[in-house]
Amino acid sequence: MNGKATETGTPKTACRTARSHIDRLVKMLQAELDKDDMREDTWPVAGSLGHVRELLGEAVGFLKGVEGSEIVNAMTSKSR
Repeated sequence: MNGKATETGTPKTACRTARSHIDRLVKMLQAELDKDDMREDTWPVAGSLGHVRELLGEAVGFLKGVEGSEIVNAMTSKSR
């Protein structure tokens, strides 16, 4: 292995693995959101969904190079 390789192999392998894991996580998230108990309009569900929205906003903000709160605030201001 050269000096730039890691335990995961090459950067290409590491990126492909991470992308694959992210794809799987998104599918798992959608499966959880599709469950009947997450479709109830209750305060506990609203709180859980709000928390997930904040976490996803942070992730998207990280990838875009902005604060996650900017992402969430833009979405919430458009839905008013």
